[in-house]
Parts: sequence; structure tokens; C-alpha cells
Amino acid sequence: MYLTASGATAGGGKTISLQTDGNGSADYEIGGLENEAYIVIAAASGVILVYDQQTEWAEGTPVDLSGGSAGDISFDFGALEMHTLSGTLSGLADENTRVRVYVWDEASWVTGSETVLGNQTFSVELPAGNYKLGVSAEGYAEAYHSDTNAMVYDRPDATPISLDEDADMGTLSLSQGYSISGTVQDSAGALLAGISVEVYSENGVCANWVSDSSGAYEIAGLPNGEYTVIASNDEGMYENQVEIASADLMLDIALGVILRGSVSDAAFTMVKLFEAENGDFVAEAPVEDGAYIFPGLELGDYAVVAVTESGVEKALSVSITDIENMMDFN
Repeated sequence: MYLTASGATAGGGKTISLQTDGNGSADYEIGGLENEAYIVIAAASGVILVYDQQTEWAEGTPVDLSGGSAGDISFDFGALEMHTLSGTLSGLADENTRVRVYVWDEASWVTGSETVLGNQTFSVELPAGNYKLGVSAEGYAEAYHSDTNAMVYDRPDATPISLDEDADMGTLSLSQGYSISGTVQDSAGALLAGISVEVYSENGVCANWVSDSSGAYEIAGLPNGEYTVIASNDEGMYENQVEIASADLMLDIALGVILRGSVSDAAFTMVKLFEAENGDFVAEAPVEDGAYIFPGLELGDYAVVAVTESGVEKALSVSITDIENMMDFN
């Protein structure tokens, strides 16, 4: 159990830990505080109480220490009305897979979780409130409960569950998702070990993997969607946009330099890259959300050409001298 006294207006405060006795009780004293008002919080087993017997910070009663020590500030977890949030997991191929079901309330910080093996039922006891539910298992896409009883894969899409009585969420089906795999190499084609490959969705880091001794990596458990893949070392970097569409994706990563930029005219839908010296074609990249990117390049001089669907072109010259370079079409 933890207790925290946090300054109600000026910030600051102090946290202490407590060991309860055989009856689940503990006496406490938080010293060394300033003569000001504090919000006092007690936390035990994922449940948070704010003095006086509230579960949300905004509803807490400040404790005024302007006159010195406060009186008896008590918390009674036993007086909370608790409810059970339960359900059944499905879709797991191995009944020995460890699955963590976790629940959180963004307003009150109350959390709860249970770990089960395989396709079993779960049960989490919580005070009344509005909660969101997530499920995490190795090799499976991290998933969140939605109001359609289908699982979604972006945390912000999770739907609050109003818990004012026991609630059975029914069957929650997990998907193994898909993988991005391949090798990591330098600009000369040598395989690289120990390179961290990170995969981001639009809402943050999804997963990462360090390439093994043969330069191979594999990031599994990804749902359908668009991702940014990033890898780097001291000599080069890689960044690219990819899409998973109901299939595993093979992606070999060549670390080098990056050329990126913006395209202000929406008529330009493609950017092509040519070597400046001999005009040889190097690569092409689509313009997405007004931007383009060329990963894995070598240092040198290039011609960058923006192209419309009707074939109108706009060309710029760029000299690539750093690991990351910018060239905008304004």
C-alpha cells in the first residue's frame, strides 16, 4: 500500500509505503510537509482512494496544513462497493500462452488486471467507474475492447465500460496478427547484428526487435494497418512507411542516408530520384499527406523530380552530405 500527499496548488509532496497487519489495516504518518493544502491519496491493489473516500482526484477534499498537523485522515477500502468485470478469451492456439487482461480508468487512475493461461475466463474486481479493457499476449496483437464487442488495436479506440454492477464482457477473441521480417544491412550489403528495428503505428511504438547475429529480425503480432519502420546506427538510418494487409510482410532494411521533404502542391503525387552525374534512375516514392521519403541512400548529388498524374514535372537538385536530409517542393 502507498500513500501520497500531493500539493493541491503549489505541487510537490511526499509518498510513503505501508505494510498492513493481519487485518489489512495500517497506521501512517507523513512528515516534512509544508504548511499548505494537500490532496492525500491511498493506493492498494490497483485501487486508489482520494480523501475523503473518493476515487477521482477532482472530487478529493484538500487537507489544510496551514495550521500545522491535520487530524485523523483515514481511508476505508472495505467500504467501497466492488463489482466484477469478467469474460472469456478465445483465439489462442496454445493453451499455455500467458495472457494479461488489464483494466484502467483514465479519470481516477484505478487499475486492475489478471493473468490467465490460454482460452480461459478472467475476472477483475473493481469499484464502480468507467473503465477500458486491454488484452496482451506474446505473439498476438495487443487488443482493446470496443462497444461492438469486437477487439480494436489502437488504444484510443477502446470504448469505456460503465461498471455500476457486475458485468460479463462475453467472448473476447484475439488475433495472432501478422509480422514484418527481413534482414538489416549496411549500404554495402553487409548484414548487421544488434540493430534495433522499431515499428510505430500512428499512436506510438507498437513493437521493436534487435537483429540477430545473421542480421535477421521479426516483429510479430501486428494487426492490419499502416506503420512506420525505423532503424539506425552511427553510420546510417532507415525509415519507411509500410502497410500490412492481411499478410506477413518481408522487408529488408538497408541503412544509409535519408532524403525527405514536403510537397505543397497536391497535384504532385509521385517523387522520383535520379543520380545527378549520369541521370540514372534511383527510386520513386509516393507523396502521402504532402510528404515523401527516400530511405537507404548513399551520399552524393541527386536530381529530385516531383511528378503529377498527367506527367507534369518539377525538378530540384540536392547534395546529400548528412545522414538525414531535407528537400521541399514549395
